[in-house]
Amino acid sequence: MTQRRSSRPAHALELPAGALRTRVTSLSDLLYALEEDLSPEKMAATKAVMQRVSTRDSLDPFSVIVALVGATGSGKSSIFNAVAGAQLAATDVIRPTTRLPLAAVAPIDEDDAATPGEREGAGIGALLDWAGVTQRVEIPEPGRLPAGVCLIDVPDIDSVDRSNGELARRLHERVDIVVWVVDPQKYADAIIHNEWIAPMAARAQSVIVVLNQVDRLTVDERETVRASLTRLLQEDGLETPTIVETSALTGEGIAELVAQLGERAQRVRDDAVTLHADLDALRAQLRQELDLGHGTPGKNGAAGAWQPTQQGKDVHEALGLALAESEAVDGVAKAVRAAYRHRQVKTCGWLPLRWLGSLRIDPLKRLHLSGDGRQASMTHVDLSRLMGPSGVSVALRHSVEGFAQGRPEQWAQRIRRIARDRAESLTDALQRGIARTDLGMAATPSWWKAADLLQWLAWLVAIIGGGWLAVIHLVKHFLLVDIGAPQWGIVPVPTWLLAGGIAVSLIIATAAGIAGRIGAKRRGALARGRLQRSVAEVAKDHIGEPLMAEHARQVAVVEALVGE
Repeated sequence: MTQRRSSRPAHALELPAGALRTRVTSLSDLLYALEEDLSPEKMAATKAVMQRVSTRDSLDPFSVIVALVGATGSGKSSIFNAVAGAQLAATDVIRPTTRLPLAAVAPIDEDDAATPGEREGAGIGALLDWAGVTQRVEIPEPGRLPAGVCLIDVPDIDSVDRSNGELARRLHERVDIVVWVVDPQKYADAIIHNEWIAPMAARAQSVIVVLNQVDRLTVDERETVRASLTRLLQEDGLETPTIVETSALTGEGIAELVAQLGERAQRVRDDAVTLHADLDALRAQLRQELDLGHGTPGKNGAAGAWQPTQQGKDVHEALGLALAESEAVDGVAKAVRAAYRHRQVKTCGWLPLRWLGSLRIDPLKRLHLSGDGRQASMTHVDLSRLMGPSGVSVALRHSVEGFAQGRPEQWAQRIRRIARDRAESLTDALQRGIARTDLGMAATPSWWKAADLLQWLAWLVAIIGGGWLAVIHLVKHFLLVDIGAPQWGIVPVPTWLLAGGIAVSLIIATAAGIAGRIGAKRRGALARGRLQRSVAEVAKDHIGEPLMAEHARQVAVVEALVGE
């Protein structure tokens, strides 16, 4: 096969041309997405199956390899000889006689071949080399076998020589059609069914079962044995098994078997049923490995099948909401309200008590926040004061748990691990994000200065009134002169000035306090909104996008393995 340069990733395989190319390409790309899900052994086994499918499809597509498989004494070699029309393989009813696979090949004259496909059949040698069959004989009568069919007598599967079983298993994987030969005495053998037929039931469309030695049975016994064999095969996974009753001794059923081989061979050529079955089996194994069940996502809701449509909502929205409602945002918003009141009182609180504000620390500075979004020296907000050391991790875990729910366990663990691995760095990112957020505390409200100025004016009036009264008192006490003071009504004007100034300053301070509480509430709400947007952006960039990327990978795997 000619190799070409490609920009595809290193995991890609050499792909066959033809009907299988799309499926093999899809599975090859899928392996890249499954690198972290499959063990190295499982990955290697999966690649081996795909490479086998690719290689088989690229080698002599006209020729079809048929393997006769069975236990000792089943008459497998006798069937081989009967189909070939010659005594090509040694036979024995007691001891295994097939030690190496033997291929019966029809001689092909390239000049006389009827079709280009038959001329390609002349490449059967390369196909048998790939299958590992070195012993070959030519059929004396080429017409005995369907065109392009090569018959292989496989070593007995129950041989004491383990290498025979391994060889039979490898050939079973590489041939196009498997003919299981059983006899009336051993057709129910657990080894045949449990270790061979059932595990390889995915190839049911390319399997023929031969019930040999039927000449030894009565009509009633035939029906009983056939019914029992059918039931066993169905339990093995062959829903509609093809059973051919034969007798190598009398020749009964041989023509029917040859006809079945011809029909199956044509299907192998036209539809590549064996190779598609291999890919179906591979997909089923991957589904089982990943615990994906057999359902189609979003349609039938089969048990064990994760349905991505149930979790289509972007996770960063849920994360942003969870963190936006967390104690961190709430704590900073409360700190903004408290800082607003603290600064308002220091600026325009009642003047005689204003100094008390200097004894308290600014609530935002206690959190190492400036509140203006500038990162001069305020680059780190202490979230542990608001949420505790594990507060972010708890909020993150709660929001991610719903996103992970319902997935196959290893995928759910991966979602949790991504969140867990990023929890610590998320705390740092949130600290930076909150520190960069403009909480609206940079500018001092103009009414603070106005209230402060009015208070100073009120106190100036009060001082004037108080000073006036003091002068009147001192002159009267030391000089014994009553200079008097103008009156407004029954109250002297200086008294009006003193009392009025103090009263006005209290009114201004009270009004400023009421306005300050309203302003603090509004500023806290403004800060909360800005914090929620900042936190949501951090959640999206730092956690949401990695989780959505993993979610997209998992959805792609489900669609490839379940939705096809």
